[in-house]
Amino acid sequence: MQIMTPDHQKWNEFYRHLGEMADLSPCQHTMNAMEVTLTDAFGFTPEEVFASIVYFRENRAHCDCEVLLRFGTRAMDELAQLRAVVRSLDQRIASLGR
Repeated sequence: MQIMTPDHQKWNEFYRHLGEMADLSPCQHTMNAMEVTLTDAFGFTPEEVFASIVYFRENRAHCDCEVLLRFGTRAMDELAQLRAVVRSLDQRIASLGR
């Protein structure tokens, strides 16, 4: 049985495909796009789709958009950039207090 996770060999392809589907419509607060993607584009069985959904829900992603936000490399890159900005601002504020 295969489960889609960031460690899956086709993760990048899955992530790109899910992102393209998400760009077509606003978030429906479901995992319907993921179900369709895994079934139609990757040939997952219903059991594998279910196991994948369980994995993401256990890891705080409860809809297609949250999968993209919480597990995407783009989100991780943006988070790293934000942390760098915060560090820079902290240093500037500290220098003003001297």
